[in-house]
Amino acid sequence: CLNAVLGAGARGGAIGWIFNHKKTGKEMSKMMKAILFVGSVALAGFAQAATLVWTGGGADDNFSTPENWDPVQAPATGDSLTFAGETRTTPYNDLDPDKFTFANITFTNDGSSGKNAAFTLSGNTLKLSGSIKGAQGSGGSLTETFDLEVAFTKATTIGGTADNMSTHHFTFNKKVSAPSNVTLSTTTQHKSKITFNGPIEGFDGFYRPNGSASIYINGVCSGFATAGFDFNEGSLYIVDASNVGTAKSFRSGQGGYATAGVLYVTPTNDVVLALNLKTCCPAQSNTGLTLRNKTAGKLVTFTGTVSEGGTKGNAGTSLVVSGDGDGRLSGEFKTDRMAFTKNGTGTWTLGAEIPSCAMTGLVTVAAGTLCVDYAVPTYKVSVA
Repeated sequence: CLNAVLGAGARGGAIGWIFNHKKTGKEMSKMMKAILFVGSVALAGFAQAATLVWTGGGADDNFSTPENWDPVQAPATGDSLTFAGETRTTPYNDLDPDKFTFANITFTNDGSSGKNAAFTLSGNTLKLSGSIKGAQGSGGSLTETFDLEVAFTKATTIGGTADNMSTHHFTFNKKVSAPSNVTLSTTTQHKSKITFNGPIEGFDGFYRPNGSASIYINGVCSGFATAGFDFNEGSLYIVDASNVGTAKSFRSGQGGYATAGVLYVTPTNDVVLALNLKTCCPAQSNTGLTLRNKTAGKLVTFTGTVSEGGTKGNAGTSLVVSGDGDGRLSGEFKTDRMAFTKNGTGTWTLGAEIPSCAMTGLVTVAAGTLCVDYAVPTYKVSVA
């Protein structure tokens, strides 16, 4: 009879054996071979991922320098990395992404005393299987910058360690990528910003839950083809069609809650966006989706359909258009109970025939000019 006792540390373990009965030399030799094989497999399973906290205590900025981390050890694949403090705030990833995939990246500085520094990561591609998150700020605003490519291996979340994060921001200056069948999500942030200045590749959709956070996409996007943009609340800022890639839709708001999404376009030339638009809100008196062209003298044309999602008690939804620039809705209206509001100084045109059941709510021209290519089927039109 032979019993094994295993013990493991953070990076592996030791193995000890308790013999309860004597065996012959031949029997013992066979048994020890079997034990060594089983023991090596067991030890491999006992290797545990660690959470390393950046201290910047080394002689350089390299990830691979053990003295830069607490505990004092070089990162291993599967580890989670936390960046904190105010020493060596420009860590350099000198590790091979083909050999190192990390779990989560967390920034715990919150703007308070001793935690008032933002980090800039650079170097080789940062390969992640988890999320990127920052602490809720208690002091000034912090913007963490990624001057390296980030490659996610699965669905991921970018945002706060707490749902009410409002002063912690992220900027990605190079490519962010993932497999084409996963979703890029953010947490429930308020007033925080996530900016993508580099390309976005892969991902089948972008999900934004509650909170008034802002997403800026300034780079060329080739993802979001399946699920598109799904915003319960918050704002998406783009410049032109290259920023939305092959996305086919932008959904905004929630049927049971008075939250709204805003799609801001700041074009340098006239822009055509082939996005199907869906507005969701509890009632026609709430705002479900706002479209805003911020550039005077430029035209943004939406060629996709306009539809409505869930409403509370079938009370209807609403669509708001605004901005200093001009806009045109040329796609089919598939709504049943929608109200429409025109704000801002620009001129917007309803360029498609609207069924009589599509716009049963009030059509309000609060500012600027609203043009219609077809008669608007409503008995309520208000002009400020």
